[in-house]
Amino acid sequence: TLSSSSAASDVYKRQFLKGMKLYAIDIVFHLTKQIKIQIIPVVVAATVDVALTIILIPLYGLEGAAMATVAAYAFAIISSWLLLAAQRTTLPFPVKDFVKILFASAIMGLSTLPFAGDERLGISLLQVIVAGLTYCFVCGCLYFKDLTNMVLKRKVNKNQHT
Repeated sequence: TLSSSSAASDVYKRQFLKGMKLYAIDIVFHLTKQIKIQIIPVVVAATVDVALTIILIPLYGLEGAAMATVAAYAFAIISSWLLLAAQRTTLPFPVKDFVKILFASAIMGLSTLPFAGDERLGISLLQVIVAGLTYCFVCGCLYFKDLTNMVLKRKVNKNQHT
């Protein structure tokens, strides 16, 4: 079987790809009002995930499931991009958000280095908790201005309705 550091690496890859899919790809479907066709790459990626999970779990155990999910997210991004390109929908690449997500993912990965090589269950759980909190903290810092504006808008809207 693979080590827990390999599984953790798959978690970081999955988080990065999930962020890219949500903030760089899915938003284009919504902005161009093509939500109905968005289901195509989602269903295909889910099918790829199930197929790879069936193949990889007997070979690699839990790490195989993580690898399957990472591959499915990558497939979903590529197939969405191709679908949008086939419809001649412009797909602007959000460089600023890409860098923020990449940075948050890298810091999350670095935060787990003190736990490298220790495969005890308690340490692995601690590693996941530290990684998750680190990712949330870094994203909160990077998107602080956006989050503040969103909260202020909600307060203003709430005060206007009362």
